[in-house]
Amino acid sequence: MRNNESATDSTTVPGFDFAFRYGITDQDEVGAALRNAGQYTLDYKRSLMADGNMALSIGAGLGYLSASIGTLKTTYMDFYFPLYFDYNISDDLTLLLSTKFLISRISSDALTESVSSNTLGFAGGFRYGKDSGLHVEYGMLKSLEDGGGTAWQMSAGFFF
Repeated sequence: MRNNESATDSTTVPGFDFAFRYGITDQDEVGAALRNAGQYTLDYKRSLMADGNMALSIGAGLGYLSASIGTLKTTYMDFYFPLYFDYNISDDLTLLLSTKFLISRISSDALTESVSSNTLGFAGGFRYGKDSGLHVEYGMLKSLEDGGGTAWQMSAGFFF
């Protein structure tokens, strides 16, 4: 490879998440999830505005994953801060837009010091159904670090 060329690696990995969300009040929700490869997440969501067909919310979350291979242990911590915008087209159909700032911290027995990275992402999708139904999103996370990559994700799930 010459100096002005760059390598690009691409990997596609299917995944499965199990998530739970509970409304504490009309404006506050908490959530927990078990994500791919055993990552645990906890989050909080606060409604800032709910006016007719539109809603705006902010949130904060924490993700944790620890993995060991032999005596080598690696820990991943994610701190994320999303902003959500929902627009109800009808009683059963809602358009979803969100943006997220993510701070990831990796520590490992193989590293002399922890490594941090920052990413910025967005997602768009829809939710079909009022009390139960289908939730579909497509989004991306772009590294803010030099030489960092981009991750694309499509997700679909059921809510009830």
